[in-house]
Amino acid sequence: MLKIDMDMYALTRDRLGGPIIQYVDDGIEPMSPPIDENGNVTLAGAISYTITLVAIAGLFAYLMLAI
Repeated sequence: MLKIDMDMYALTRDRLGGPIIQYVDDGIEPMSPPIDENGNVTLAGAISYTITLVAIAGLFAYLMLAI
């Protein structure tokens, strides 16, 4: 994921022409379900994502009904 290089920005923020803004790769990959050697989603990964989505939906429904 690309993000602004804050070290370079901090070093050059007081320049007359403005700061140098460049993007660097922080190396963190986005989350994805675990996959097996064939590229298929594992059963445990599918179950955990289903439980998570049900919990988020339940929280959202609770907040909508409680407020």
